[in-house]
Amino acid sequence: MAHFSTPFGKFLLSRYPKRKKETLRAWDAADEYLLSFLAEKDLLSQSSKILILNDSFGALGTALALFSPVSQGDLFIAEEATRVNLSANGLPVDAVTIIDSLQTHRTRYDLVLVRVTKTLALLVEDFQGLEWVKILADKVIESISKLLTPALQKVRINASIGIAL
Repeated sequence: MAHFSTPFGKFLLSRYPKRKKETLRAWDAADEYLLSFLAEKDLLSQSSKILILNDSFGALGTALALFSPVSQGDLFIAEEATRVNLSANGLPVDAVTIIDSLQTHRTRYDLVLVRVTKTLALLVEDFQGLEWVKILADKVIESISKLLTPALQKVRINASIGIAL
């Protein structure tokens, strides 16, 4: 377990499943930046309805557990990592509501935190079901596609190389 210091507290986090000689952390610079940004801009209150998409090892969910966020992703490992990290920090495992990626959203969230995935298709899927952000999501995806298309045209793909967008 490694120490993760955030504006919302200090936490012990580990990746899941645990390995004897783990050299990788359960969070990255994007998690640190996002949490610092939320605190700096004072975007959270106890009544905030927060949705976290693609929290790989539960770093965001654990750090924001006092706000009772909802976490959605498509990896069983991410769900288990969130539960393990909550428990390791003395937080109730139900402090973060975990839903699977096939569930639709009936709640209007005040804040949606998105860990952008490596594939454009998964990003599109992340935004499906969030009807109230559909216009924004469509514009984000359209912009990403426009940015990536010229780059992809310059890349030569042979049989041994694949690129997933």
